[in-house]
Amino acid sequence: MAGGAEFVPSHEGSVVEKLWGGSRLRGRGSALADRRGLVATRQAAARERQPASRWRFAPAVGLVVLTSLLGLVASHAQTIDPNLWGADPDGTVLAIARSGNTIYMGGTFTHVAPLSGAGVPFSAATGQPLATYPKVAGYVWCVIPDGAGGWFIGGRFGGVGGLPRRNLAHILGNGRVASWAPDPDGDIQALALCGDKLYVGGGFTAIAGERRDNIAAVSVRTGTATSWNPGTDYIVKAILVSDGSVYIGGYFLHAGGQQRYRLAELDAVTGQVTDWNPSPDERVLSLAIAGDTLFVGGYFRNVAGTPRDYLAAVSRTTGALLSWDPAVSRNPIFLYDGGPRITALIVDQGTLFVAGFFDRIGGAVREGLAALSIPTATATPWDPHAVREFPTSAIFFSMAIEGTSLFVSGSFDSLGGLPGDLAGAVDTRTGTSLAWRPDPNQGIVALATQNGTLYAGGWFTSLGPRVHRRGLAALDARTGAMTDWNPSPNGMVQALGVRDGKVYVGGAFSNIGGQARANVAAIDSATGLATEWNPSCNGPAWSLAVADSAVYVGGWFDDVGGQPRRNLAALDRISGMATAWKPDPNDIVTTIAPRGTVVFVGGSFSNIGNARRLYVAAVDAISGDATSWMSDADADVDCVAVHDTTVYVSGYFNYIGGAARDGVAAVSALSGTPTAWIANASREVKQVIVSDGVVYAAGAFSSIGGKPRDFIAALDPVTGEVLDWNPGADGVVWALGAGGGRIYAGGAFQRIGVVPCGLIASISPARGSSPPGNPGSGGIIASLGATSPVTTAAVIRFTLREAAMTELDVFDLAGRKVGRPLARQPQDAGPHEVTLSTKEWPAGCYLLRLAAGGVTHMRKIIIVH
Repeated sequence: MAGGAEFVPSHEGSVVEKLWGGSRLRGRGSALADRRGLVATRQAAARERQPASRWRFAPAVGLVVLTSLLGLVASHAQTIDPNLWGADPDGTVLAIARSGNTIYMGGTFTHVAPLSGAGVPFSAATGQPLATYPKVAGYVWCVIPDGAGGWFIGGRFGGVGGLPRRNLAHILGNGRVASWAPDPDGDIQALALCGDKLYVGGGFTAIAGERRDNIAAVSVRTGTATSWNPGTDYIVKAILVSDGSVYIGGYFLHAGGQQRYRLAELDAVTGQVTDWNPSPDERVLSLAIAGDTLFVGGYFRNVAGTPRDYLAAVSRTTGALLSWDPAVSRNPIFLYDGGPRITALIVDQGTLFVAGFFDRIGGAVREGLAALSIPTATATPWDPHAVREFPTSAIFFSMAIEGTSLFVSGSFDSLGGLPGDLAGAVDTRTGTSLAWRPDPNQGIVALATQNGTLYAGGWFTSLGPRVHRRGLAALDARTGAMTDWNPSPNGMVQALGVRDGKVYVGGAFSNIGGQARANVAAIDSATGLATEWNPSCNGPAWSLAVADSAVYVGGWFDDVGGQPRRNLAALDRISGMATAWKPDPNDIVTTIAPRGTVVFVGGSFSNIGNARRLYVAAVDAISGDATSWMSDADADVDCVAVHDTTVYVSGYFNYIGGAARDGVAAVSALSGTPTAWIANASREVKQVIVSDGVVYAAGAFSSIGGKPRDFIAALDPVTGEVLDWNPGADGVVWALGAGGGRIYAGGAFQRIGVVPCGLIASISPARGSSPPGNPGSGGIIASLGATSPVTTAAVIRFTLREAAMTELDVFDLAGRKVGRPLARQPQDAGPHEVTLSTKEWPAGCYLLRLAAGGVTHMRKIIIVH
């Protein structure tokens, strides 16, 4: 192929939202469209009252998964499970939970399948994928044969065959990945091979360590950039080499320092621009040669000042527009899909095969695919009968020929008389359909053949039969394969919690597990059927947390569990009825973290009941009132994770508790005061969890803590330092989970590092070191410890290095002092023991604070009854 195909994904709008953290759907359906507008207006007005921010995003769902904080962190390289199945790229994973050997994932996806990666070789004879091949992590926009059974591939990817390869790679004939690695810094969209040079086009500024603007020549042997360096001022989409000339087409207006509108001829040796200058008035996407004629396809409507719609022929000698005119058109000219255009051209045995977005060409009706007589510009009798019922004619992105088989990709309902979808093959003599039906889960946009093998590349992640799973699925953590568990909600899932054989689900649905359930449900973890637990929430549930006796639910609703409850409620785990607990936040709740006698919440609210609390609050678990704890943020909070005396908060904010913190912060669980822990992010942090001595953060950022990290990072829990653990996703990470010695990430990505993924990944964790010494090991306090958990009495032991005035206090997680076992009084050097009666205290987590000689240290105790 001369260049990468131009295409407009059907989910392009959602891709922008998913990759850059766009606004989450807040609605309950069309009936609440007006309220959505009011909420958005109210929130926008509220933000205008806040201090000017350095960056801004929309809110996200928070699902908190916490494990013990064991100590300081020693980072290490991470591995990705390559066997984990994935979901279709047009969905998003918004929630993850692991229980035992099962990984639950929820979101907006519709199918789950094994992963193929974005580039797959097939047998051209059987249409079956080869048994083994190196998987591509990312997108493949163009491919050409290397002439020795292998392939050069270009696109936007981070790895091939488990090896780091950025955007350009060489796959050898034996299926191995060559050490050749020019490493361009942007997308590669066009390739052409001539002798020992590979001509490379796209949207980049450097390749092989040399400055090159969108066009370069690379040594096939060494991967180094040659001195050939014409440069263009914008993207190159097509390259064709012939008779000492390099023809390039694309979006550019200048090439080699000369004005050349979207089409130019370059000297193959010097890179100099020739006088040849047809000047089409719009983008060029494809090129083909027959003798002295260069065929040009794209978006243009004029060439050399003369009308020519989408396809033209120009003289290679003079650059003059030829009279050859197939009169390409599409009626009507829809613009929402990019409009009519020619995307691919192939000359084969005196015929020009044409692919694109059209319904008439060469005087005949042909939808997106046709064969033209080169002498007359008329359509031949060959008719592949491509049909697309809705919304417009069939469209095609790419083509490749092997013998009498024409392989094509695009979007169609039938081809050659048989049903089709995104890719197929037809006979070049009869137009009848052939056996190749790869069934990708998204588009194929690059095709090439050699010696009986077909290579297909694109932005798909799996091929072949996929299993329908709408919004909720379970994967086996041992094999990575999907299980039979299938509750099949009829809408999105945004929050998950697992306990005692039940999977608690929150989201925006009306039916799940075979029963009518409004937005909140409990699903049997064995059968996938809905249990009798049925709180019936009248709006979307964005967050939930499962506690001993209650399921806390947050979102955007005003009635749940049979009671009026606004945006936050506690539901009885047995009956599903709402308890008397009624905090009444005035806007959406996106994250919930119960801890002992306190429930920490975050979201879009500015009030909890009658108390003003901006975006984050601590609520008394008994009364439902806001506690005295305050750490007001200046914008939405997406996630709250609590560990010991620290509350990790993430979201949309730039200030919290009066301190400048971008997207993520650590605040005191006692006072709400920000700690010295700082790890400012470049964009929104959607999720934060604590697992085995590491704080993990995920979101829409590209840097955090002053270090480049793409969408996911690991941080030291004491210093906030960014660890070396660096999986690197290619899209926003919305959800994090932990379990079984793994970290789970979900979101809108197709690769993690060098491994292809399908919206979910299983990653080895950053390694925690041995637990740190007692936090009282410095200064006057030599040690502080206590029995935990306790029932009726706790024994507290501490050791002083020297005599000092000493006091010992106990606080709940709201920061309220609940006891003083040791009033301020002098204590001798040496060990001490204090007994604390706890039999009248509510079960939960409490904090001991020992102060001696100006030094303060803290320990946690857990009370159970």
